[in-house]
Amino acid sequence: MHGAYLAQEYRGSRYVVNDWRGRHLSAPPRGYHWVQANNTTCWRRSPPASSPRYC
Repeated sequence: MHGAYLAQEYRGSRYVVNDWRGRHLSAPPRGYHWVQANNTTCWRRSPPASSPRYC
């Protein structure tokens, strides 16, 4: 899914995927991180940049 709104509840560090290699994901683009939201894994711009709330 590209460009979907990421709900506020999934924007906390609790949902950040740090073991992306273990999940067979590629490295996120510089300045982004992987987020697990429901059954979807997506990347979003890392704080503290004013980032779009999309996944």
